[in-house]
Amino acid sequence: AVLGLPSEADLAAIKAAYRRESRASHPDLVRGSQEELDLAKERFAQVGEAFRVLSNEELRQAYDLRGLAGLAEFEFDGERVIMPPPWLVRIGHTGHHFWKREDYFVGLVAETVPDLSIEAIRMAYAEATKDPPGVGQAVLVERCTERRAKDLVEALSEYGLICLAE
Repeated sequence: AVLGLPSEADLAAIKAAYRRESRASHPDLVRGSQEELDLAKERFAQVGEAFRVLSNEELRQAYDLRGLAGLAEFEFDGERVIMPPPWLVRIGHTGHHFWKREDYFVGLVAETVPDLSIEAIRMAYAEATKDPPGVGQAVLVERCTERRAKDLVEALSEYGLICLAE
């Protein structure tokens, strides 16, 4: 999803997508606020990591079979050996009244999870609402610890929102 490629993309398509996305998200091209620069740096790192995994056949196969958990065995720095792979939090688009207007949803999530940027919340809302209720979903938090993922799910579930920590 980071490079916008189908799962069966070949190496030439992966390289082309990497070049396109890395140019589009390069932090040196950002002329905005510090928050915009930070978002660009994060996106640029994600694009680089996606290319690193997809361009290596062994890593790609491990990711295709087991997701981020499949990549953990390839990471040999001290933290990765000790720590489990990162978790993410998905949120499902339901008929809940907070999904009726973007401002309602953004306000609730921003108040419940104050360290998430408004832009990240808006992106999750846009992604989840592309599909109808009951089908649409989005990643709300891309990388976090297991404890944080479960805490976020618990906090948002109190308001009737459907979340999943994985």
